[in-house]
Amino acid sequence: MKNMPHDFGKSFVFTDAFLSSLLKDENAKHTNYIHSRILANLIFSRNPKLDAIAYSGVALESSRNYAIKPSSAERSLQMEASFVLKITKKYKYGMYDFQIIKNAEGIEFDGKFIW
Repeated sequence: MKNMPHDFGKSFVFTDAFLSSLLKDENAKHTNYIHSRILANLIFSRNPKLDAIAYSGVALESSRNYAIKPSSAERSLQMEASFVLKITKKYKYGMYDFQIIKNAEGIEFDGKFIW
């Protein structure tokens, strides 16, 4: 920013602050994370070679959130299992007690789970 014109630099900082405030919305779960979903879609549509973005989380201090394109996740992440869980107790720091309700029997060649 050292070599930017002053007005351009202010615009850059204000835009960054605005986007940061949207991504750090403590009530995001009540709006189904609409702001972060829209921003991720805009970023991905403008940068087709981008596979994922990471940003600071709000629910848990020092956590990271990731938005990954579905096609990139399918290509890059190797899924090994899938469970349906029932959360029985919630603790601080993102810890939970849970009960496994259903466990996938396996994964088909095309990556779909066999239930």
